[in-house]
Amino acid sequence: MECPVCGVPAGRWHRPGCGWEQCPYCGAHVIGCPCGRRGLPLDDRIPWSGVCPWVAACREFGFFERSAAHGWVACRSDEPGSLPDIRRLLKHCHWDRLSQHFVRREAA
Repeated sequence: MECPVCGVPAGRWHRPGCGWEQCPYCGAHVIGCPCGRRGLPLDDRIPWSGVCPWVAACREFGFFERSAAHGWVACRSDEPGSLPDIRRLLKHCHWDRLSQHFVRREAA
């Protein structure tokens, strides 16, 4: 699948200024994070995988939610109306810079 913002195919680097490019240092969108303000070296950048990295991580950890009568509730991915729960991903996981992957936070 091509990047929905800049149109590059999977395996290629995003075009400059693409809103979906992920920061290899903090895991956020490059366009809005402080890490990428001066530009990222090409060998540090993460090529487009064909899937939104935050959605892929929600699938990996089973973080989904659906609308209910009083807001959003956690659910399984196969439930009608389920969507990736990125807020839960960011609450329960952190970006590991070395592996360039989201990992679960250690329980306190």
